[in-house]
Amino acid sequence: MTTTPSGSHHTQAEGAVRASRSPSPRSSRTTKVPSAWLGAHAADSPRLALRWLRQRADHISDQLDPPAARTVLAWLHDHQAHEHALAVLASGTPYTHTVCDDTVRYLLTAQPTTRPYL
Repeated sequence: MTTTPSGSHHTQAEGAVRASRSPSPRSSRTTKVPSAWLGAHAADSPRLALRWLRQRADHISDQLDPPAARTVLAWLHDHQAHEHALAVLASGTPYTHTVCDDTVRYLLTAQPTTRPYL
């Protein structure tokens, strides 16, 4: 949480999207799974970070096979899940929503940050 010059407080957050290959059923849990960052965004509030995650999820859903796309679209319309995400972020805890499509996992993550007010 940061303090603005007017003395009011606001929580800042950042969102990130990462894709990684799901480990095969034959691999051990200690196998390192390669991953790639697909984007990041600094937001002035948890609500804005969640909005960015929802926009990225919408973009990702266009590229997924129909079964995986349906789960993303369901999350996009789940207002209760969004309120839960906001409550988690407001408590100072990171929030992650995972989308799986065959051998790829997409991690949609938002976490509270403290950045100096400029």
